Amino acid sequence: VSTQSTGKVFIPTKDGTMSGIVAQKPVLEFHTADGESYSDFVQIVFVTVADDYVADTIKSTEDLGDLVQTPSGMYANLPVVPTGSTLQSPADKTKTAPISPLMAFYK
Repeated sequence: VSTQSTGKVFIPTKDGTMSGIVAQKPVLEFHTADGESYSDFVQIVFVTVADDYVADTIKSTEDLGDLVQTPSGMYANLPVVPTGSTLQSPADKTKTAPISPLMAFYK
């Protein structure tokens, strides 16, 4: 997988692994407003934070500073859509389903 065509989603963790994930909004590197830089395909990067870290303190890529970043080797299809969007059935365009949003911080 080429990381040049993917964005990154930063997930704070106490131990640099999935088992230490802190309950906070993820931080996106790119957004649909970025135009050519945007891709739904993102690389998951763990960011190691201190044990006394307060959730949602990191709100942008600038807040990452010198924190240790560990590429997880995992990728996700994480489309960014406006709040209130619905998913349309490809078989029956009259059927839609609401999208359960995952709030995230951006830049």
